[in-house]
Amino acid sequence: MMPKPGALFAALQLVAAGALGGCAGKLPPCPAAGGPAWRELASAHFRLRTDADPDTARGALRDLEQFQAALLTVFRAPDLRTGRIPVIVVRDGWDDFADPQLAGWFTSALFQPLVVMRAESELARQDIIKHELVHYLSRKVMPVQPPWLSEGLASYFQTLEYDPDKGEVTVGRPPPNLLAIAQNGARIPLPELLVANKMDGDLGVFYATAWAMVHFLMNRHAQELRAFEAALHARIPVAAAWAQAFGKLTPDDLDIELRNYLDGGQYELLIFPFAPARADPIAERPMPDAEAHATRAQLLAVGGRNRAVQP
Repeated sequence: MMPKPGALFAALQLVAAGALGGCAGKLPPCPAAGGPAWRELASAHFRLRTDADPDTARGALRDLEQFQAALLTVFRAPDLRTGRIPVIVVRDGWDDFADPQLAGWFTSALFQPLVVMRAESELARQDIIKHELVHYLSRKVMPVQPPWLSEGLASYFQTLEYDPDKGEVTVGRPPPNLLAIAQNGARIPLPELLVANKMDGDLGVFYATAWAMVHFLMNRHAQELRAFEAALHARIPVAAAWAQAFGKLTPDDLDIELRNYLDGGQYELLIFPFAPARADPIAERPMPDAEAHATRAQLLAVGGRNRAVQP
């Protein structure tokens, strides 16, 4: 049996009834008025609500579970407890609350993370969602992360590829847009990057430099990077953790190495053994009209909030 909605969700149902006023608005009619039925599916780590057909819903759930399992395999934390991340997969009415050019995004609602995806999109092409899932899960493994490491890890691991049939996870393929920025010389000097406590200036340059730094360290100084991450996990202050892990290697030294690396250094794709996750739903139920109303109201709320930052 699926758990009953909590007090916050019940309160949202009341708001939804007023906000949608008997199914008014641009979204398709609600189920009671002949619109598409909504259903909820739960897996080990995700709770998915959708107006799509069951096969599409189960496919999206499988993709999310496999991506998370692959990522936690690389993080060496396969048994990390993450709870169930809420997901909404939308088949009809997308353009009424989201930019048509966007296929999905990662946000927060009711004090929880929230993934919103278009039904016909594939997770493999959802770089924003994968990037933010890396953020969310990596912070559970390593709560303290300086900005360059946080964005560098997310940009590095968002390109993760998994093959359940071969039992392999592959990471390290360069994102073409970030590689182009980094190789064209638009890069923040490492002595500045490593002490930055927030992202300033051109965000594209910051992302590209952070990704290049993590990619470089994974290939040239993996032992030092692991030591740095372990020190951060132990909540050692960032400067002390850096000194402990990298010793006499100064940011200036690494800046020269990174420049040479980007100018034509070789790199490796890292391959990890992968045990595919159980991805079938462990619970599935039709959603009553009140919950469908609440979900549609939530889409309108988070969609309007995110329009300003959508490309």
